[in-house]
Amino acid sequence: MTDQRPGIRLRPSFGRRLDVWSRRGFPAAVTLLLILLLEAPLGLHVSAQLQLALSLASLFFWSVHRPTSMPPWLAFGLGLLIDLLQMQPIGLSSLVFLLVVGVARHWRHDLRRLGFMLSWLGFGFVALGAVSLIYAASSLLRWRLLPPMPCVDELMLALMFYPALAVLFGHAHRYAAAPEQA
Repeated sequence: MTDQRPGIRLRPSFGRRLDVWSRRGFPAAVTLLLILLLEAPLGLHVSAQLQLALSLASLFFWSVHRPTSMPPWLAFGLGLLIDLLQMQPIGLSSLVFLLVVGVARHWRHDLRRLGFMLSWLGFGFVALGAVSLIYAASSLLRWRLLPPMPCVDELMLALMFYPALAVLFGHAHRYAAAPEQA
């Protein structure tokens, strides 16, 4: 019932409010779970690169499709967590994540309208910029050029895993993360 029609409106029950909150928090919880899962000792030699790549893909997807569930302060906190877990300069991933969220939110209407392939291409450019910024800042902070292969690995992993994550997140976007269906 809308506010324009007279009548008694029932207050949503605690269960319904909890359902709405959990659906709104789903993108953040999934991104946090990806970060923490890849921090576990899984024996992967590229777990640090995979952690950043999957985080970038998740942030980009949710910032395009459900921006209210991926606010900038949350992206900042997730970046800070990655910096602390990977012992990187504090704030570097936070800055990159804020830029990714900002670019994705700015272009979200166009990216949603253009279809998956161009959205993936847009993510590729955003990921390239993010990885380049991390590489440049890390090299500058250490006063020497670092080997570029870890950054190239991050970019390739991000581009490789984005389609699979987009399919999974797309289904979740329509069902599990849809607060309007609560």
